[in-house]
Amino acid sequence: VYIPLGGSKGGKWMNIRNVFIIFLVSGFWHGANWTFIAWGGVNALLFLPLLLSNRNRKNTGVISADRMLPSLREAFQIALTFTLVSITWIFFRADDLSSAIGYLQRILTTPFFESSLLAVVKPVKLLFIPLIFL
Repeated sequence: VYIPLGGSKGGKWMNIRNVFIIFLVSGFWHGANWTFIAWGGVNALLFLPLLLSNRNRKNTGVISADRMLPSLREAFQIALTFTLVSITWIFFRADDLSSAIGYLQRILTTPFFESSLLAVVKPVKLLFIPLIFL
């Protein structure tokens, strides 16, 4: 579908249009529910900064080649990508859009584990929890 649309040939707006169409079609391909369309749209939005900065082809190789561990910056980028993609999967698995939005609101407004020490974790700090598991 991407190549018949013109692929990455043409201007920047055509490229953006093609990427959005591809992500939305991939969402629709998974099912006829608005949650899948939202999943595709959010993924397209997350891809947009890379596309606009021409960095979408920058990291196609092995991360931390010839090193035991990635650098701190690479580890942060990996954790950020994992967190953002995990958030998009909320839309993919939700029964409907209101459930997905409600779930996201609860993540951002309620303590992570109310009866534990993590109850003091604020929503911004939740972004760093994947680093603990890394």
